[in-house]
Amino acid sequence: MTRPLNKSRGMTLIEVLIYIVVLVLLATALVATALSLRTVFERSSSERRLADAAGLTFERMMRDVRDADSVNLLLSTLNATSSVLALDNGATTTIYELENNTLMLEVNGTSRGPITPDAVTVDSFTAYEYTGTDNVEAVRVVASFTLESRFASTSLTFSDSAVLRGSYEE
Repeated sequence: MTRPLNKSRGMTLIEVLIYIVVLVLLATALVATALSLRTVFERSSSERRLADAAGLTFERMMRDVRDADSVNLLLSTLNATSSVLALDNGATTTIYELENNTLMLEVNGTSRGPITPDAVTVDSFTAYEYTGTDNVEAVRVVASFTLESRFASTSLTFSDSAVLRGSYEE
């Protein structure tokens, strides 16, 4: 009498070990991909937040430059990595100054505080003053910003320029 073959005989030890190795490799690849995507997302998010902060800072500064009558050369320190930009607009004097890696705003001798978010540091702030024909003045500002996060440190340099309306309007 012959016995019928049992089709559900189980797995051997080698088969189990091979399955475990394959599963570990797949899990490792999945975790590595997830961590890589998180780092890319964090870096992209940091760049966006930094660009937003720099954009708002420059928007405020360039509005003040355009509205100014002149650059106050006595209070300004121009063409330096840590410049001081003083703008006169009638009886109002507006000063932008780099203090402890923070861009500070002062209006008529009263500090208005930092104009950059707390998480953003300003590595350099350089202002240039140009005088053209008929005493038309323009200002160019170059600033480097850094944002530190858990996964990435993002540094970007921005620049903008504007003509002082008060220097050419009569």
